[in-house]
Amino acid sequence: PMAAANAPAPARARRGLPTVPQDISELGAATTAPIEVAKSLHPAFYIDEAYVAAERERIFGTNWFAAAHTAELANPGDVKVVDAGGTSIILTRDRSGKLNAFYNVCRHRGARICSSSSTGCKQLVCPYHWWAYRLDGSLKSTPPAATPKERKDDLGLQRVPSLDTFAGLVFLNQSPNPPPLSVA
Repeated sequence: PMAAANAPAPARARRGLPTVPQDISELGAATTAPIEVAKSLHPAFYIDEAYVAAERERIFGTNWFAAAHTAELANPGDVKVVDAGGTSIILTRDRSGKLNAFYNVCRHRGARICSSSSTGCKQLVCPYHWWAYRLDGSLKSTPPAATPKERKDDLGLQRVPSLDTFAGLVFLNQSPNPPPLSVA
């Protein structure tokens, strides 16, 4: 009974986030003890699939995270591919000098558009059916068929909901309405 009273409370899902598995949560109790008696993370934290999925969603799905340094996207035409928590994201510096972040998924058949970072890029082209996107994410062409302009307006790349910079770092947040980076 005494041990049960000191057992950690079950990890609860916060704001709809995935629940950390109970057995993993209990293993983590030793890491939150005062520094004099705290222990390092149990190996299960690195290999338990349910924990990894919950951690990815909690960190990369709802929080601001640093994705790049602005020096990596210094010039129009610079493109950086970032894999964050199992999601591939394309960062671009478009012709007007604006930084953009898009999910690395073609709107036609869901293929990965970019496999690596590059410089001097004029457009992003899907290797599957050659749909081409401008660096601002707008759809440029859909070979071999012509697509009406009003339809193209709806088929641009999907933006990562939030992008901000601070101290030379590019931060992203994938939640729909995150607090401003300056508050987070």
